[in-house]
Amino acid sequence: MDEATYLQQIRQVNAQGKYRPQWDSLCRHEMPQWYRESRLGIFLHWGVYSVPAYYNEWYPRLMQFPFTPVYKHHVKTYGKDYPYRKFIEQFRAEKFDAAQWVQTFRDMGADFLMPVGEHHDGFKMYDSALGQYNSVQMGPKRDILGELRAQCAETGMHFATSSHRAERYFYYNGARVQKEDNEIRSDRYSDFYGPAYCPADGAKALWYDDTKIVPTQQWLESWLVHSCELIDRYRPETIFFDWWVSNKAFKPYMREFLAYYYNRAEEWGVQVCVQSKFDSVVFGQGVFDRERGQLAQVVPYVWQSETSTSFSSWGYVRGSKFKSAAQLVCNFVDVVSKNGVFVLNFGPMADGTFCEQEREIIRDMGAWIQTHKDILWHARPYRFAIEGKQHRSGSFVERISYRADDYRFMSLDDKIYIFAMAQDRRNRYRIRSMPADRNAFNHDVVAARVVGSDVGVTCVQKRKYLEITLDRRVDCADMPICIELQVV
Repeated sequence: MDEATYLQQIRQVNAQGKYRPQWDSLCRHEMPQWYRESRLGIFLHWGVYSVPAYYNEWYPRLMQFPFTPVYKHHVKTYGKDYPYRKFIEQFRAEKFDAAQWVQTFRDMGADFLMPVGEHHDGFKMYDSALGQYNSVQMGPKRDILGELRAQCAETGMHFATSSHRAERYFYYNGARVQKEDNEIRSDRYSDFYGPAYCPADGAKALWYDDTKIVPTQQWLESWLVHSCELIDRYRPETIFFDWWVSNKAFKPYMREFLAYYYNRAEEWGVQVCVQSKFDSVVFGQGVFDRERGQLAQVVPYVWQSETSTSFSSWGYVRGSKFKSAAQLVCNFVDVVSKNGVFVLNFGPMADGTFCEQEREIIRDMGAWIQTHKDILWHARPYRFAIEGKQHRSGSFVERISYRADDYRFMSLDDKIYIFAMAQDRRNRYRIRSMPADRNAFNHDVVAARVVGSDVGVTCVQKRKYLEITLDRRVDCADMPICIELQVV
């Protein structure tokens, strides 16, 4: 089916379906219950960019700009005339084992798996009838998404995916500011590289304000068709879109996509939702996402925070610096305490394996999560979420260091859970949000324990704070400790 015929199908389904491409209709669609109950998702940035494995997953864009370190590395390593397209033949995924991946993350405690379907580079990690640049016809010649989806279905894990196709409208535009001819500037490979739209002031193309770019109707319709083919073929229970669908030109096409997705999900009998940024959809319709960030306080709606194991990249790069498992667990606790879903990204290597640092993170986080799983998955936010230094709300403002006076709170029935984000050297914790005052904390503590430990716990309710003293340090490798209080 060509794009024009597919577009007709989309509009016919929406004309006849329960949901129409208007907000008053779309807003009647509810967030899936399974997603509301989720706590941990796994993002997987894996694609052709894992072959050069340098700098970050934006290698294919940055290699087009002569003043970047990526360009200099590329010329030195592969030669000036070596196009990004040629990395496809080196992307073999020879050690990829979908069953092992899914079971590993299932054992870790994840609720859903979200491999990237198509990144900005234009290479699809799935079978597509709309072009040859995909993992079935090229590279590994395997249906990566299909294999992962099948394993998710077998293990009971929810399957999701993401599309970053929208940004490809301008992604390769650095090639248009180069003095030499290159294959991106020709039409021969435009189905891979896309329009490579470049603003008039090409010298500033890398940092150009993308809100000023207006995609063509042809590109918007193409984006809609490719997005709908992805959900038709793989029926993901969520789909994540990167930032550029917030461009106002996308709004009517986003409404068409949502209507089609929801109508098809009705046919399949599946609960689905969309995650996006920057008011790409009206508030309350999709899942509001913060990239490498968070919210300052607990909110009444379910939201999402996504971050990567690496400080600088979403895809695998050699020599990358990784966060510790303890830092990631702290971020996880922070998000969940504020009614959020935490999505943690891993970047597999080109052969389909994970580097040693990420294997250690999976092991150490998994062990901590299994000890605290009943609390994190069943408790709900307390009436306040934090004590200590407050986060800034926003993206790219994540905080990964905590002090002994930083706490997060959750509750379930007659129990309150206090997560000490860092251990106090005196084993003494003063919770100033919970003084013995009927306007603050009007309960008696009848029992207290540290979850997963046999250390002794003493609680004294004082006028200015609740003082909790442990009889010794908890052996937890710098992970947060969870103190359970039973109150009357």
